[in-house]
Amino acid sequence: MLASCALEQPVRLQPPQAFPAEALQKASGRLAYTGSFSGSRSERRARCSPQGEESSSDGRKLPQNSLVLQQLLHLGRTPSEDEVSEILSAELNNWRENPWHVTVILNSLARLRLPLIAKHVLALMLTRSVPANVLHYNAAISAYGKGGQWQLALSLLSSMPDISIVPSQVSYNAAISACDKGGQWQLALNLLSRMPDGRVVPNEITYSAAISSCSKGGQWQLALNFLRLMPEARVMPNQITYIAAIGACEKGGQWQLALRLMRRMPEARLVPDEITHSAAISASSKGGQWHLALSLLSQMPEARVVPDRITYSAAINACHEH
Repeated sequence: MLASCALEQPVRLQPPQAFPAEALQKASGRLAYTGSFSGSRSERRARCSPQGEESSSDGRKLPQNSLVLQQLLHLGRTPSEDEVSEILSAELNNWRENPWHVTVILNSLARLRLPLIAKHVLALMLTRSVPANVLHYNAAISAYGKGGQWQLALSLLSSMPDISIVPSQVSYNAAISACDKGGQWQLALNLLSRMPDGRVVPNEITYSAAISSCSKGGQWQLALNFLRLMPEARVMPNQITYIAAIGACEKGGQWQLALRLMRRMPEARLVPDEITHSAAISASSKGGQWHLALSLLSQMPEARVVPDRITYSAAINACHEH
């Protein structure tokens, strides 16, 4: 029987660290302020205050969302709720009129793996009566998952009906991915089994995350079973799905099944890439099949696949073990 979603205390976050301008650009997709990050927190907030004439290095004015995000990033990874509230209080009215602004910020925090700040942002919205929608919750769940806070992700998913927000496919996918990253394969499968009750249809992302969680949990049989069930559910496996399943076979010492899966990929109109070959070579190595490992490596140029460092390492390990 699958385990129930029992919540535990969140794991401790990493110590605060500065975020370079490049990280902000990658997260928000906008120009970032490139000034110094030195000084106290209040001084740093003053430097990028919306009231100032802040601009990028090429003289263009920064969008408001980027300024707010900068201020949040300057707090480091573990700010207090009061510090986040001090920055966002002036933005609440704007958020009520333009809720997508919050979505942009939460998505950026997810990409930067800052779950604690995302938690404070969402909590402030709820306490200050800023309407939250499913997009906000999805972004926060994703932030929790990418930040290693699978407990918070599950708690947030379960709280959505309490404020009349119906979890979507994206909600479940983000929560299952959080369980996958947290090594909680039983909870991931529990969520997958609950989706039909919520009238939510799993897609290839859902199954890929579930198969990946089975792989990390050493459950290669379950991983292959989900792969087999996908066509019956009218969901076609993709590249990521096969890589997860092959990885499950590798970890389970099932090198024959790993190779069989890779050879089946063209039937699904999928081309094995360097990650797929690396997993198959590693599986062959663990199965004592060094000659197969080298054969797979030699076939890669013909398949127009360029071996990477991991591929060569797997092949070298196969020879070393022999």
